[in-house]
Amino acid sequence: MLTLETDNGSAYTSRKFRGRLSELGITHRRGGYRDPESQAFIESWFSKLKLRCIWREEFETLDQARATIGAYIASYHHRPHSGLAYKTPAEVAHTWKDHDDHLTPAA
Repeated sequence: MLTLETDNGSAYTSRKFRGRLSELGITHRRGGYRDPESQAFIESWFSKLKLRCIWREEFETLDQARATIGAYIASYHHRPHSGLAYKTPAEVAHTWKDHDDHLTPAA
């Protein structure tokens, strides 16, 4: 099941937004009230995305932005990570005893 984690902004707490997530079968998990630490990982990730990709480009079209950002995300998720002893997430996943070939891709 897909889960979307957000902060408690008005866009994410509206009935319309919650209703749409429900229609799509997406579970919604919100961070703690006035708890910026609950969003630290994603804030850091978006900061790196902007620094390494978005601010380096001048996009002419929305399709160009989608393609460039999508390529960055794909390369990010398939590169070796220092926190994984310089292995890719897929390499580490194959070492798990409960490995499931039906894992949902991250991006």
